[in-house]
Amino acid sequence: AVPQMVWTADPRGAVTFFNRRWAEYTGAAPGGRPDPWAGLVHPDDADPFRAAWGLAVAHQPERFADEFRLRRAADGAYRWMLATAVPLRDPAGAVTEWVGSVTDIDDQKRQAENLERVVRE
Repeated sequence: AVPQMVWTADPRGAVTFFNRRWAEYTGAAPGGRPDPWAGLVHPDDADPFRAAWGLAVAHQPERFADEFRLRRAADGAYRWMLATAVPLRDPAGAVTEWVGSVTDIDDQKRQAENLERVVRE
């Protein structure tokens, strides 16, 4: 019932769960892949996304956020997404799990780009 793609990861950053919306959008099974983002994130965005996520896992901020393009299974189009995650912590402050979502921001991003183009002209 949630429009976002919801995911969880272990303390090391390995994805442990994707909701059904992920499978519907990407066409990829929610589990069973060592790198569930591989082949789905736009090639220009894949390494920067992995690097940003790796830094978040290493430094454990209160919130992770990054934008990237994700391939939609229905038509193969890449659309801009915003991935966010927060760490869940035990009483001692250690990360026990990450809970995140992926939200389609393509329309907003394209509108902003068009506005910037108009302002420049």
